[in-house]
Amino acid sequence: MLFHKKRFELHKVTPLSKGIALVLFISMPFIGFCLGVRYQKLVSGAEIYRLKMENEILKSVEAKFESFK
Repeated sequence: MLFHKKRFELHKVTPLSKGIALVLFISMPFIGFCLGVRYQKLVSGAEIYRLKMENEILKSVEAKFESFK
């Protein structure tokens, strides 16, 4: 048999799978933290924009009420 087909066994732990697991185990918390910081900045920016818009709307409503007096 010239070409022997190597069978891949997915249930064995190999040095490659250990390395991949180690890299993921170490890097995922840092990646999650960085994504969380970006998300918080995005949410905070949207909240500040919403508050500014509410403030402008309230000022325009107050000005209209003042004009009725």
